[in-house]
Amino acid sequence: MTLDTLIKQGSDKIMSKKTLIFDNEWVLVKNDWDYVAREFSETFNTQLMKGSPFKKSLQVKKDGVNILQAYSRGDVDSNKFWEVVFEGYGISYSEDKAKVASNIFSKLT
Repeated sequence: MTLDTLIKQGSDKIMSKKTLIFDNEWVLVKNDWDYVAREFSETFNTQLMKGSPFKKSLQVKKDGVNILQAYSRGDVDSNKFWEVVFEGYGISYSEDKAKVASNIFSKLT
């Protein structure tokens, strides 16, 4: 099952799954969602990356390995362009797909 397929199924179905799967690789265990929601909220509201085109960033790690990165190109309080990159796959989302991913995270906070 691809990540695109999961996103098309909608955030409720994704949330009901124990594990998000991308190309049969472990991505994010459901038990980590509370941590991700907390980190997403705190990081995106407070962290500015100096010298970066991105205004805000989120990194999710498992055993020290970065498995998810999310960046906002918009202003801190805006809901403009989100880019989500899954480490190891180099998948970047267009604005439409990124909005879907952003909505998934927003429902967690």
